[in-house]
Amino acid sequence: MKILVTGGAGFIGSNLVDRYLTEGHQVAIVDNLATGRRGNINSQASFHEVSITDEDALRGVFEAERPEVVNHHAAQMDVRRSVREPQFDAQTNIIGTLNVIEAARALGARKLIFSSSGGAIYGEADIIPTPETAPLQPISHYGASKLAAEVYFALYGRLFRMEYTVLRYANVYGPRQNPHGEAGVNAIFANMMLRGERPTIFGAGDKTRDYVFVGDVVRRTCWRSSAAPARCSTSARACRPPTRRSTTRSRRRWASTRRRSMARSARATCGTRAWTPRAHSRSWAGRRRSSSARASAARSSTSASTKWGRTALFKPVPWPGHSCPGAVLRVHGVYDGRGTHRTQ
Repeated sequence: MKILVTGGAGFIGSNLVDRYLTEGHQVAIVDNLATGRRGNINSQASFHEVSITDEDALRGVFEAERPEVVNHHAAQMDVRRSVREPQFDAQTNIIGTLNVIEAARALGARKLIFSSSGGAIYGEADIIPTPETAPLQPISHYGASKLAAEVYFALYGRLFRMEYTVLRYANVYGPRQNPHGEAGVNAIFANMMLRGERPTIFGAGDKTRDYVFVGDVVRRTCWRSSAAPARCSTSARACRPPTRRSTTRSRRRWASTRRRSMARSARATCGTRAWTPRAHSRSWAGRRRSSSARASAARSSTSASTKWGRTALFKPVPWPGHSCPGAVLRVHGVYDGRGTHRTQ
């Protein structure tokens, strides 16, 4: 499979590229090396030193590579810089994301994966651990730009039926993490201890964070890239209406069970008087209409109760008002899906 990874020279992106290549995929990298490192680039992947804000150059890369899957990790990730330079943050995280989506749509990519934030879009949540259904109230320009990008993915999913997945990562740590960034506290503390220095924890020590190893993030992200649509309730195939044959069979089974139940109830309360379908034809028609309405509503919304098993790192969350084939998934560090969710 041909996969294009934006930000493939960065911390998470480079680990993701390595995993894709190990699984036998063809990988193309798009990175302007603003924060990524040339030493992180795998020599087996094709590399394009292009910024996602350069629409024409980016479109040229898509035309040359023709990817089937686009994994969008390139971003302006400095929260403090986003506050100082909101225009630059929006130009990269919103306009750049739109350039990626438009190029993928124009060249017929079958799936898009977007790396969002597992905490910045929630802001200062009132509930801790914070559930995925908590209000989205970012308190930084970075969080607002990530949330805006999610809205655009949902929009393109509705308008053009583009299959996409939004991954809200928690605090990711592991190899190739930049020890000089504000989000790399694990790398910062590890380097200080290796130098014999004492790390400083600000505050009273009551802060809560959710951490996840980059290997776990990569493994599950790769699974999302190649997952068959039939295995996911939020996929395009699962959102298709049931076939006429299966619907008719289900209605007949329901009607047969209902008739038997009503007949037993009538005999118990009215002696020998039996229940007949004619006496209840009006209510049955109403039930058919309500059942059809419920089925239509179920097809137009994303199920949030998909069971991923004990080793799941994702919790599917429906985007408010969005329809398939998109999915918004929270990536956290506890395998049974019951970890702390106070993340950044």
